[in-house]
This record gives sequence, C-alpha cells and structure tokens, in this order.
Amino acid sequence: MMLRISHTPKLFKNIPLMAILVVPFVLQICLTVGVVGIFSFRNGQQALGELATRFSGEVSDRISAKLDNYFRVPPQINQTNIDAVKLGLLNLKDFDRTGHLFWTQINLHEVGYINFAFDNQEFIGVERRDNGQIVINETTLARGITKTASFSTDSEGNRQQLLEVIETEEDVRQEAWYADAIKAGKPTWTRIYQWVDRPEVLSISHSYPLFDRDRKVIGVLGVDFILTQLNSFLRELKSEPSGRVFIIERSGLIVGTSSSERTFAIVNGRPQRLNILNSSDQLSRATGRYLINEFGNFNSLQGKEHLESNFEGSKQFIQVRTWRDRDGLDLLIVVVLPESSFMEQINSRNQFTILFSLGALVFAILLGVVTARYITAPLIKLSGASQAIANGDLDSRVLVKGTSEVKVLSESFNRMAEMLTESFNRLEKANMELESRVQQRTSELAESQLSLQRNNFMLQRREQQLRRQQKILIDLTKNKALNLGDFITAVQNITETASQTLDVERVSVWLFDNTKTNLHCLDLYIQSSNIHTEADFLGADRFPSFFKALQENQSLHIEDVQDEEILIELRTDYLNPLGVVSLLTSSFDIGGELTGFLMFEQVDIERLWLLEEISFASSLSELLSLGMEAQERRRTEDDLRVEKMRSERLLLNVLPKAIAERLKSSPIYTPINIPPNIPNNRTSTILPKSISRLNAENGKIVADTFEEVTVLFGDIVSFTEFASSVSANELVNMLNEIFSEFDRLVDRYGLEKIKTIGDSYMAVGGLPVPRQDHAEAIASMALDMQQSICKFIRPDGNPFQLRIGIHTGQAVAGVIGTKKFIYDLWGDTVNIASRMESHGIAGCIQVSDVTYQILKNKFQFDPQRIIEIKGKGEMTTYLLTERNAL
Repeated sequence: MMLRISHTPKLFKNIPLMAILVVPFVLQICLTVGVVGIFSFRNGQQALGELATRFSGEVSDRISAKLDNYFRVPPQINQTNIDAVKLGLLNLKDFDRTGHLFWTQINLHEVGYINFAFDNQEFIGVERRDNGQIVINETTLARGITKTASFSTDSEGNRQQLLEVIETEEDVRQEAWYADAIKAGKPTWTRIYQWVDRPEVLSISHSYPLFDRDRKVIGVLGVDFILTQLNSFLRELKSEPSGRVFIIERSGLIVGTSSSERTFAIVNGRPQRLNILNSSDQLSRATGRYLINEFGNFNSLQGKEHLESNFEGSKQFIQVRTWRDRDGLDLLIVVVLPESSFMEQINSRNQFTILFSLGALVFAILLGVVTARYITAPLIKLSGASQAIANGDLDSRVLVKGTSEVKVLSESFNRMAEMLTESFNRLEKANMELESRVQQRTSELAESQLSLQRNNFMLQRREQQLRRQQKILIDLTKNKALNLGDFITAVQNITETASQTLDVERVSVWLFDNTKTNLHCLDLYIQSSNIHTEADFLGADRFPSFFKALQENQSLHIEDVQDEEILIELRTDYLNPLGVVSLLTSSFDIGGELTGFLMFEQVDIERLWLLEEISFASSLSELLSLGMEAQERRRTEDDLRVEKMRSERLLLNVLPKAIAERLKSSPIYTPINIPPNIPNNRTSTILPKSISRLNAENGKIVADTFEEVTVLFGDIVSFTEFASSVSANELVNMLNEIFSEFDRLVDRYGLEKIKTIGDSYMAVGGLPVPRQDHAEAIASMALDMQQSICKFIRPDGNPFQLRIGIHTGQAVAGVIGTKKFIYDLWGDTVNIASRMESHGIAGCIQVSDVTYQILKNKFQFDPQRIIEIKGKGEMTTYLLTERNAL
C-alpha cells in the first residue's frame, strides 16, 4: 500500500521552508503580545474601577458603622432617663440629683451635652467642654430665667464652685432641641445647628418631649451630640490626599468633611452653615454639583450609588450612600476618589510591561530563526525519502539521519505499511465474528419478545380483574343500606358480591363477642346453592390457636389448610367436613378495637391467593367497618339531636342571644362533641363543660372590649329590715315581682340584664350589640324603675324606694366560670357606677359627669353635687329628674 503526501500549494511553492516557519511564528508572537497588552491595559482599567469601588465601599461602610455607634447613644440615654422618671427613680425638679445623674451619663458616653428644660424655662444641663472639663449649668426661677449659672465638678460629679453666670435674653423654648421635639410630639432628632457662642461647634440634639396625662407640655429631655468631631474622624479615615469624604444632609448642608475648610460662614454677624454647592473646596463643590445635575436633587439619592465622571481635570470615582435611623435622621455619605491617585504606580508598571514585551518579541524572532534552520535541514532530506516511498510499494524502508523526531517519523512510515496489512486481516475476521453474534442476539430477542407478550397478557388480565374489583367496591360504597346503617342488608350484599367476584364457594362474616372468646357468624353465603345462612358459634376454648392468630394478624391467606398448625383444631370440626382446602381472612375493627373478620373458604381445589385478591378482601372488611360505624352513628345522631335542643334552650336562658350564638358557632359547643351516652337528667351539666373546655383546652375566651357603655346599679332601700320581718316565701315572691318588672323594662328598652345580687339589680346598655343611644336608654329605664317601685308597698304601708347610680365608659364583658357560668362585666366603669348608687340618695338617680355630658340636652337634672369616692377622690355628680318635653 502506498502512502501519498500532498504537494505544497502553488502560493507557497517557491517560498523557502524557513520563511514559512519563521514569518507565521513572528506574526503570532506580535499578535499575542499586542492582544495581551490591550487586555492587560483594559483589565488594569477594570481592576482600577473595581479597586476604587471596593475601597470607597469600605470607607463608606466604616463611616456608616461609625454613625451607627455615634447616633445610637443619645436615644439610649433619653430612654433611660424617661424610664427612670416613669418608675419614680428620677425627680426632674430635683436639679442636684438630676445634674449628678447627667454627669454620670456624660462620663459613660461620648456626648457633648445632656440637658432638660421645663416649660417655664427652668433648665438643668451637663456640658463636656473642649478641655475635657465637665460643667453643670442650670437656670432657675429663684436666680432668674435670664441667668444661667455654671458649676465645676469633682471626680464624683459633685458641684464645686460657681464658674460664671451668663445672662442672656434667649428663650430656651425657642432653641431647636426644644422647639423641634414639642412640634413633633415624639422623640426626634433636631435639625443640625451651631452654638450661638461658639459657631465652630456643630451639634445635633436628640430630644424627648414629656407630657402629662392631659397632653400638656412638662418639658423636654435632650442629648447634644457634637458633630465637629466627625471632621477629625473623616480626615483620619481618608488615606488618599487627593480624595474627599464628606457627609451632608438632604438639603446639601455639610455635616462633616475631610477637607480643611470650615463648615460655616459668618453672614451679617451670625454664623450660617455651609452648603456643599458653595464649598470653597473645588473637588467637594464639583462633586455636589455633579450629583445635582445627575439626579436633580439630593432627595433622589437612595440606597448606594457607584458613579464615574470626568471633572476637575481627571476621572473621578464617586460612591454615595444613604444613612438613616428610626427617629428620622437622614444623611448622605459621599466618597470621592480621583483616578490620578491610583494611576502613578500603574503607569510605571505599564512602561515596564511594554519594554519587557518588546524584548520578548526580539528574543522570540531570533529563537525562531535558529529553530527553523535546525528543523529544515533534516526535513529536506526526509522529503526526498518520502517522495520515493510515495512512488513505490509499502515494503520500502526510509533511512534518514537527523533529530530523534525525524528518525521516529521515518520509522513510522515503515510501521504504517505493516500495520495496514495486519489491519485488513483483523477486519475480515472481526466481520465474521460480528455476523455470528448478530444471529445469536436475534434469537435471544425473539425469545424475550415471546416472554414479554406472555407477561403483557397476564398483566392485562390482572388489570381487568382490578378494574372489576374497583367497580364492585364503588358500587358497594354507594349502596344505600351501607350508608343508612342497615347493616344486615349491607353484610349480605358484601358476602354475595365477594363470592361471585373471586369465584369462592363460601364467604362469611363473623363477629366477636365483648370478651373476644366467641365468634358468631352473622351471614354465610354459599355460591352453589345461592343462599344466605348462619353457621354455628366458634369458641376460643375449642379453637385457641385460630383465635390467637386472628387477633395477632390483620389477615390470613392460607393455600393449604392441612399444612397450617394454627388450623389444627379447626380441621376436624369445621374445615374437613365442609371440604375447605384454602382459606383467606381479613379482620375489621371499630375505633381501633377488633370487631370481626371476613372469611373466604375455597373447596375442592387448592388456591394460591393473589395480592389483588387479598387487597380486595381488605377493602371489603373496611366497608364492613364503615357499615357498623354508620349504624352506630345513626343511633348517636338521634341522641345528640335531643341533647342539642335541650342545651340550646338552656343556653338562651343564661346568656344574651348574641353571646349564645357565638358559643353555638364555636367548634367546642357543636353537638358532635357531646358524648352520646349522656343521660337526659344531666342536660344541665352540658353547657358548663362546653364553656370550660372553650376556656381551658382551646384557649379561646368569649370576651369583648366595648369602648363606651352605660352601666346602671339599682338597690332597694332598707330591704334588709323588710327581709327580717317577712317569711322566706314572701321575701322571694316580692323580689321576684320587683325584678320581673325591671326585666320587662330591660326588654322594652333593648338593654341587657347582667345579674342580681341580693336586692341589687345591675343592667347595661351598649352591649353585647353596640348602640349609639345606650345612655339615653338606661336613663329612660331608670326613670321608669323609680315609677315602678312605687307600686310595691311595704308592710307599714309605705312604698319601696330605689337608689340608682349610672356611669358611662369603657368596659370588658365576657363569659366566666366552669360550673355555673355567667356573662359578666368588668372595668372602672362598673366600679364608678356602683359608687354612684352606694353614695346616692334614696328615691333618686345619681349620674356621673360623663353621663351628664351625654344626656344634658335630653333630660332634666338637679344642680351638681361634689362627693368623695374611694380611690377616685372628689367627683362631680348630678341627679336625674325627668326627660325634656318633646
């Protein structure tokens, strides 16, 4: 076999091999160096941007963390002082103790001023001065509101000597830390301001207003944080002299800057804060104006922004980050890094890289020329030898001197011819072996296909059988006898259907007695005679092994009854006389308790029970469980229906209708939770148990808060004397008549009776269903009660008298108790209404000032009274006399 080598294309036919080797090599080196240089430059630019972004991000993160630490302290100090005031640990009027506490706090935290001012301009404050000295300042009415005294302190915070008394006409209530807090009405940061006497000091105050119960101003607590120290921190933080770091408000006013410029200017003799747009620092001013041009205003900046722009003669990397706290402080952190601060070292490295690349290029060209000469000399000799082989047969040999690679190439030509001959021989042999294997594999595939067809046929038959069983189970499930609790009919349907479906001669249903020692055949279906009958009883004393197996196994599937030891006792008396050779049982239970089993008895020919047949038997036993449960459920539902009617009547007798309806809709009260075996004479215990479970087990309490209700207490005057002079029957009859009359008035005005205690009667308006005219309805009922009580005469001939008290306010109502429960009412409103009655006048209706304000335009009242109420002090009350004429 001949090996043919293609000729050189005409384009390169006259070009020396050395040129072909050297020129592409040099071009590749030049292209590679150029591409590497370009990518190196671009990667350097990208790395520069990433470095600037990462560096500025680290700087802004450190500033943000510093601000978090700075601005967390003042709110904590204020909250501590507020808590001390609320707990009674701090009396702000005691300036000595208050000043000492402020002194302790200013020593613990890096703040500039802790102070408090009353609404009458009295002032106490502790100041940290630039020299580290801590001074207590106070303004008192005794010294004069325009005079502020400063005291030095010792190492324990005690006042030493009076340093100075500063007199000023400035009103402390007009200062930002005081005025902003009063305006906000809650803890807040003031606007950043400058000290009047020291304009270079830039401060912000966290203020906490104090109000009394009537929302009248008591004063304002404040903690001053001196922001001037931020400038020092920013200068220390800035690592690049040409960069800038500054913090501004949304308005553009400077809070802190790393530049050396002052953050304020003197305008018309008064200090004025400096806006970044008016900064004397060119880079800071240009950055602020760039942000305005880019975003429109500083309020549009949100989150974190990374920007690149060209101004001030070079490229600038800008990062803007927002910083906020929960009390409304909103600042912008701006970090500006000029590209020139990074480029000096990078430019020097680029120059070195270019020189190195040029040197490498020259060296590569020289090396290529030398290498080409070394390679081409032996290749020319090999070319001639190859041409001879191409013109001859494969048996020729090539002998060439030169490098080891050229020698290997020559030997390869020789081995190639030999290998081609051997390859043809091996290929022919492999073709023969392949044909033999194909025939063998074809035979195996035919056998596999035949086996697969048989398996598919069996699967189809079993699938048909499963579908048939499934359809039968669905039909049995829909059977009315099963669902309506007609268990006997359902059992007969199941045994007959099971026998016909599985083609079994005998199918029966057996039930255990309560002791699980006897089995009774409820129904036996015999296929050959198509009859339903009952078999004899089976006892555990005669068949202990069979009974034990039934209780330990959910199902028994026995192919040959003669081989099973558990059926030894059963063979002689039951299985053999009937010709039973195979047995299948499936147990069923009710509520987890074994109740009975379904038994299939195969005669004549032994039977291997398939998995589908065992599953079908299990499904039928579950249907038997459902049938027995349906029968039991129907009996239970009849009992529950009677108990539900009794419980609902009793519930409406003791609770308001709205509350009763809520209890009835509760899952605890639903009749299905009432046990079916409760006797009729125990109906009175059902509702308390339901309520108890509602409260204790489920944690759901029937309780509501009503923002405004009107409570009435009525007490029969001198009823104790009457009770001691009459019999028990007369006493109870009289109370029943009086309270029944009151009950009719409650129904008439749509109010709610809460309870009676002795000769006292309690009613309320506005619950459980809120209404707008609750106070008017209670007042009308009270007037009618006074008229009604006159109808009842005491034994001495005088009518009974009522003392009535009324109050309006918030109350909580709900159901309490676990035995004899009650719908009751609680709250300060109830207590005040009771006091209105107990401190009232016989035959009169006493109302509180709250109720009077609601009713004064619709009813007549006697002039006000001032009474002393325990726990409340003096209260203004009125006596209700009559309704205004329409």
